[in-house]
Amino acid sequence: MTNLGQSLFALGALSIMGTLGLNANKTIIAENTRINSGESGITAVGLAQSLVEEAMGKYFDAKIDTAITGEITLTSQLTPVDQLGPGPNENYRAGTNDFNDFDDFNNLFLVYKSSNPSDTASTSGSDWETIVPSLEAKYFVKTKVTYISVNVSNIPQANSASSVPTWHKKLTVTVINPTSRDTLVYPAIMSYWR
Repeated sequence: MTNLGQSLFALGALSIMGTLGLNANKTIIAENTRINSGESGITAVGLAQSLVEEAMGKYFDAKIDTAITGEITLTSQLTPVDQLGPGPNENYRAGTNDFNDFDDFNNLFLVYKSSNPSDTASTSGSDWETIVPSLEAKYFVKTKVTYISVNVSNIPQANSASSVPTWHKKLTVTVINPTSRDTLVYPAIMSYWR
């Protein structure tokens, strides 16, 4: 009888230990998922903010870059809506042929990759790719630049895309982490005050 009691006690102890072990593993996995999601969000915001700051450091419009002070007085003198984007021979981070104005960032597709061998392959259609050793996953950054109408009397219509040039441009940066399927949309507005 003593051996049976000890065996049942040992089985009970093993059962409890197994349950505790499984629960501990579930908790660790859930916490790692939460941490990775948080890191993904922080990385996405950092990438978007960095690109916005870079764009904000450029001229409002290519026409302003080449204009004599005070020469641009009408919105019709600005780049037409259908021509927003890089000019001829302008490429992202191309040294002397780098972007010179805000709307050059229109329809840009950047790829930030980890140093994992599975992430280092080229991505079709990208304008620029770089490996960032501290990244844990690949990130796609896509941009869109539009002129916007600023209508303070009708707040729901404020910041809507304009079909004609205005003194305000909006850069929308979308950062996608295809691994976690998280997406961040980060807008920024640049205005020209004459």
